[in-house]
Amino acid sequence: MYYITLVVAAALLGGGCRSANVNKHLRMLPHIDNNIESNVVATKQSTMVKLLAITRRPKLHNPHPPGTTVELTCEAYGTPAPSIQWYKNDAPVYEHDMESNELVDTNPTSLARVVSTLLVTRTDTRDQYTCLVKAGMRVERASCTVYRMGEL
Repeated sequence: MYYITLVVAAALLGGGCRSANVNKHLRMLPHIDNNIESNVVATKQSTMVKLLAITRRPKLHNPHPPGTTVELTCEAYGTPAPSIQWYKNDAPVYEHDMESNELVDTNPTSLARVVSTLLVTRTDTRDQYTCLVKAGMRVERASCTVYRMGEL
């Protein structure tokens, strides 16, 4: 009988602790601010470092023998993942104008490597090509000249 009394007393005390915890949390509810705030700019700066660097640039001067293809390669690392756009004499080069290939190693939220190769099949005189790399608000560029063989 003594043991049954101890078990019942322990059960009552254990149940009383749970209800005491629930009552304690219920008393704290009026002090919790459950309002949805407007989209306010955070005062603390993000710890993620924004990075952009061109690691491989096209050669500064590129002779173009007739009937051949000149490859211009631009490689960049950045966060967020960078994008590359080529320009010929300050006009954008679109994929249907020239062949272009981009390879992205990693996902867009981490440090990413992008390689873009532009294949130049025809040069009339002397053309300036620019590799424009963008990652977030950062911009880097690398320029080169492609000329017909024997014109420099």
